[in-house]
Amino acid sequence: MVKKIWIPIVAVLIVALAAGGVWATSAALAQEESPTNQQGLFGRLRALAANGKSPLAKFMRARPVMGQVTEIDLDQFTIMLRGGQEQTFLVDENTRFRSRQQEELNFDDLEVGRWVSVVAPKNQDEATARGVILLPEDFDPEAMGGTRGEITDVNLSQQTFTVQPQLGPAVTIKVTGETVFRGGVEGLDDLEEGMRAMVLTQEAADGSLEARTVSANYPAQRKLGEVTAVDEDASRFTLKTRQGDEEVTITVDEQTRFRSKDGSLQSLADLQTGMTALVMLRELPGDELLAVTVAAGERQGQPRFEKRAGGKVLAVDKDSFTIQARDGQEYTFKVTGQTTFRSRGVQVQSIDDLQAGMRVLVGAKELGNGDFQAQTVVVFPALTE
Repeated sequence: MVKKIWIPIVAVLIVALAAGGVWATSAALAQEESPTNQQGLFGRLRALAANGKSPLAKFMRARPVMGQVTEIDLDQFTIMLRGGQEQTFLVDENTRFRSRQQEELNFDDLEVGRWVSVVAPKNQDEATARGVILLPEDFDPEAMGGTRGEITDVNLSQQTFTVQPQLGPAVTIKVTGETVFRGGVEGLDDLEEGMRAMVLTQEAADGSLEARTVSANYPAQRKLGEVTAVDEDASRFTLKTRQGDEEVTITVDEQTRFRSKDGSLQSLADLQTGMTALVMLRELPGDELLAVTVAAGERQGQPRFEKRAGGKVLAVDKDSFTIQARDGQEYTFKVTGQTTFRSRGVQVQSIDDLQAGMRVLVGAKELGNGDFQAQTVVVFPALTE
């Protein structure tokens, strides 16, 4: 064993740049994306942990940790975590080593004193590392921080952009040659006012903030309704939504993903008027709506409900639950043995699994006197923001 070298650990703020889109509002469909589409430092670590023989579920049970290497042996290494605890990781032929710029590295590149981020399975005292990112040699945890919010200014001449967080003052951040871009942007030229950004920053010698990692995109939203027109030449279609019966025109591009239960929906050419569609989209400058994901099916294949409502679960009882719909109204739905539950991103098989804060789409039967019986309940994860 190599003699341990103890290194003082200081507190560090690291922003995890999250999955499939930037914001939690897109989680309903983002759960189905591949690990290579996840954004940010920890998302990339999870992607490194995947291999051809490992199913996604197994690799997603891995956890990312960050610390400083204190000991290196033949087939393992030890790091001191930010809280002062030590953790040892085994290394095998499947362990992947990379730099923050995703350059291929190996175990020999590991050095005592180097800061690393490691993905390994949970709940194991001596786990095998699946992915290891070697952070830059000048990595300074005391100078690291993070912010997220709306981009309010982009200055190409000064190589800076400004982010307005939900709380607190605006933050101006400088882009350098070391800045890594994620989330559909490849450089400062791609950043635009109105985008939402999550930024990992480092304090420079002059006190200014430099971007280490930037993940940015336009906020995502979801619209459900009936397809009323398809224009292949213009790469767009029209959707009559169930929220207010408005008609919106939605553009598609080469990045738009199409999905259907039977796999027949592969492109805009397969989309037909009369289909029911759930569309994840982003609002671009000029009020243009760009589809990220289009999930659609034939209307006649959809169940008919006397009442449809979507919103947040407020309360759950033994045989009923109450939601606050998007229009602000509260509705209570009775649950029977015929009620079916479907879930995306969470495991909900019955009312026993339903929790306040979850988001639902409910198809119900009217019982009269303002009462409803839930026939189908589609459940999404609770919003984290």
